[in-house]
Amino acid sequence: MYLLIDVNNFYASCEKVFNPQLANRPVAVLSNNDGCVVARSAELKKLGLKIGVPYYQNKRFFDDHNVHVCSSNYALYGDMSKRVMQILGTFTPNVEPYSIDEAFLEVTAQEPYDYMALGKRIRATLHQWTGLSVGVGIAPTKTLAKLANHTAKKLPEGVYVMPTDPRDFLRNLPVDEIWGIGERLGTRLKGLGITTALLLAETPQYVIRKSFTVQVARTARELLGHPCIEAEDMEEPAQSVSCSRSFCTPLTTPEPLREAIMHYAAIACEKLRRDKLRASGVNFYFRYFEDYKSRSETGGFIFGGTVLSQPLSDTSAIMRRIAPFFDRIYKPGVKYRKAGVLLYGLMPRDIEQPDLFLPRAETPERDALNDFVDDLNRKYGRDTLFRLSEGIDRPWTMRRELLSPKYTTKWADIPRVR
Repeated sequence: MYLLIDVNNFYASCEKVFNPQLANRPVAVLSNNDGCVVARSAELKKLGLKIGVPYYQNKRFFDDHNVHVCSSNYALYGDMSKRVMQILGTFTPNVEPYSIDEAFLEVTAQEPYDYMALGKRIRATLHQWTGLSVGVGIAPTKTLAKLANHTAKKLPEGVYVMPTDPRDFLRNLPVDEIWGIGERLGTRLKGLGITTALLLAETPQYVIRKSFTVQVARTARELLGHPCIEAEDMEEPAQSVSCSRSFCTPLTTPEPLREAIMHYAAIACEKLRRDKLRASGVNFYFRYFEDYKSRSETGGFIFGGTVLSQPLSDTSAIMRRIAPFFDRIYKPGVKYRKAGVLLYGLMPRDIEQPDLFLPRAETPERDALNDFVDDLNRKYGRDTLFRLSEGIDRPWTMRRELLSPKYTTKWADIPRVR
């Protein structure tokens, strides 16, 4: 059986765990630079505020409804996610994280087995150890577990076990609400008269394969209880790694812009090493608006990059490759609003075909140094160690004026019990 564990209102719930004054109060979490609402507490959802609405346009609403607004605290959310996954690992070694707040658990047990009791025990343990509330959907396939989780979140006990025969459950479920189908595929399916999950499940496989991908055919089989999908199958394999940010204030000189590019390159390289990859090329870009007023003003996009002579994941080596191209493409006299770095041509880090006529770009010593820096920054917080070329003050970093403390990753922010 598969269990899909999903934390309720994850970002907002993390904020509430360490701030008792937010109990039963609506909470909104903002995007980079405090731009728009990206996460809502259950109380805020009931007030009808939509996701993605701009913060500055709705300050009156927030004031009228006593909404607590905070900047995205990624250090806190990442650490809480890690804790949730570690706790789930105490119930079974078969834990498959699907997103920052979701994971599949595979449990093998002799029938009959009380899966409802297991779901309640997992839910109670997570709430006791982290303060977070989760929904638990249980079913013989991942697709059905996803659907069961949606039902679980509407129930007081927060746990739902899919019936052995799911047909009654699927009978009235719109086809576009199925995991992996969505609006685009749902529209095509409805055009063929397949409007519900049950109709999709009962459609012959040869009919589905004739008009759709094998993934849709597998989804149909999963609806009838036949496991054939891995969670990673629902996502496109990574073909690139990137990091981009909008600046909190326009940049008009090359020094801070260069620092931003180097900093984003460092973040992208850390992602590469986390996934045990190397990149064969690097691109970077700037967005600018001459009057820095709106997208309708004259402005442009500046793009630069290079193919690497050898696949790399070493931050310093990639920075050295970028540096000569910066001066070539930098355009004076404009106001820059955004920059980004993209690493492409990815390949596994442990597969290497060295060039016989070039010195090796990355040595075991460099790999060990980078891994040490990554481990240190994961343990004590990003930028505990960083390259001087990334800048020190960084006045261009995204605006987070409403940032909550880093309760779990910074000693000075640990809550005090009085």
